[in-house]
Amino acid sequence: MTGAPDDEPVHRPPLEDSLDLHTFAPRDAADLVAEYLAAAREAGLREVRIIHGKGTGRLRETVHAVLRRDPHVAGFVLAPQSRGGWGATVVTLGDRPAESAGDAADASAEPGTLQRWTRGAIRLYERWSPPLSLAAGGFTVWQMRTHFDELRWALLALLAGVALWILERWLTRPIPLAQVVAQSSFQSAVWFLVPFYLVSAAPVVAHAAVIALLLAVAILWTWDPWFLRADAHPVARVGLRSVVLFYALVAVLPTLFGISLGLSWWLAAILSGMSVLLAGFGKLTRAGRWTVAAAVFLAAWFAEPWFPAVPLRVTELRWEPALAESMESLPPSLALHTAVAAPLGLQDELEHVFFLDGVEIDRIPLRITGGREAGFRTWSRKRNFPDDPRGAWRVEVRTSDGRLLDVARFGVTGGAR
Repeated sequence: MTGAPDDEPVHRPPLEDSLDLHTFAPRDAADLVAEYLAAAREAGLREVRIIHGKGTGRLRETVHAVLRRDPHVAGFVLAPQSRGGWGATVVTLGDRPAESAGDAADASAEPGTLQRWTRGAIRLYERWSPPLSLAAGGFTVWQMRTHFDELRWALLALLAGVALWILERWLTRPIPLAQVVAQSSFQSAVWFLVPFYLVSAAPVVAHAAVIALLLAVAILWTWDPWFLRADAHPVARVGLRSVVLFYALVAVLPTLFGISLGLSWWLAAILSGMSVLLAGFGKLTRAGRWTVAAAVFLAAWFAEPWFPAVPLRVTELRWEPALAESMESLPPSLALHTAVAAPLGLQDELEHVFFLDGVEIDRIPLRITGGREAGFRTWSRKRNFPDDPRGAWRVEVRTSDGRLLDVARFGVTGGAR
């Protein structure tokens, strides 16, 4: 580094009173915090703020461990809501007696029995929330066809949790505890939704990609190093909220209110787009919010045929008469019996779509009503086959808005009829 002439003083920029760890690798956090504290003391600062994010709490504990070991830290507390809440820690610099260094740091970080219990509860929740939420979602999917009234509260809590996270910026000012609840509810909501999509998915690549995106968001939120990087970017931060809200509404609106899958899809798209505009994210400009809102709506427009038909699920698909995988000829008529599990109170329309060698040749409308434990049983009968039925046949069970539920296949190798 080139030195300045003796008659020209070196002007160094003042050290900032906060350190944001979002832009650094988590493995470097401990060394960065220690170096920053030493520089802050040298600069004469008495109070600094370390931004570690919320996430699962692992980075926060790393920061607090460094603070407890440093004998020049007089105390530290989680930041007030106006300065980052439990995503940041305010540190008071100053020497403390060596014999009480460990106790003083812990006491200043968590004064009082209630706060120590709160910290323990948060740690316990962070550890067990993903598997418990996943299990709760699976139990809800299993029971909602016949025990819907008892489970209504779980779906309402899911929507409330996601809405709270969307509106965190507004709600946490008058209600400080809302910030902790909002962050925790979001993690639970994402894992809770996974079983809804798993049981409704057909064995196609598009459905696998939709579920992979949901799992990626769930893992991203649970794994602190990845979350810190994503949450630091305004568009990614807003995108996480709108995507999860969309997934939640697509699954819950038909289940909770009996709305058709087509209508619930567009309501989910509109509300998710509006959430970007209304939540008032501080780091995203007005033009940026409109851009993200439009992107959400356009994504919904194109993605509808590729989404699983949540919350429906085919429990039985059977031909009458029974068909082999490959046959010499077709019977005079075919009936395709379909049983579809749907939530109690839901009524919707389906279609049996017939394809021959990839070309659509017929659509037969069906109607279902939710609530039966074994699934609502419906069927269609087809008689008007083409003169030459040879080829690969595929019959898709689809919702009226084009989402795939299941596929039945067979082949005909014999001559023309």
